[in-house]
Amino acid sequence: MSDSQLLRASSVMAAGTIVSRITGLIRNLLIVALLGTAILGDTYNVANTMPNILYNLLIGGALTAVFVPQIVRSLRDSDGGSAFISRLFTLTISSLFLLTLLGVIFSPQLVNIYAPEYAVQVLVMSLLELINLYPMCLQVMPPVT
Repeated sequence: MSDSQLLRASSVMAAGTIVSRITGLIRNLLIVALLGTAILGDTYNVANTMPNILYNLLIGGALTAVFVPQIVRSLRDSDGGSAFISRLFTLTISSLFLLTLLGVIFSPQLVNIYAPEYAVQVLVMSLLELINLYPMCLQVMPPVT
C-alpha cells in the first residue's frame, strides 16, 4: 500500500468516525428532548444499555480479536474460506439468538443488577422497554458478521 493510499484510507476512516460521533450526539440530544432526564429517560437508558453491552462484548471482543484473524487465515483454504465463514456465521447467529432469548427471559434479574435502586414502577417500565429492545441485537449483528 502506497503512502497516498494509506492517507486516503485513513482519511475515510477519520471522516467516518467524525460523522458517527456527530450523529450519535444528535441521537442523544433527540432522546433527551423526547424522553427527558427524569424517570422515562432513565428507564430507556437502562433498557437500552443492556443490549448494547452484549453487542459491544461480541463485536469488540470476539469478532475483532478472534474471528477476523481466523477469517483471514481461512481465505487461504481451497474454497476461499467459504465453508469456515458459513459455519462461523451460523454459530454467531445461533449464539446471538440464544443470548437474546436468555436476555429477554432474565430481564427482571438484569434490571435488578443494573439498577437496584429504582422503584417498582421504574423497574416495570425498564422491563417492558428491555424486552422490546433486546431483540435489536438480532437486527444489528447479521450485517456485521
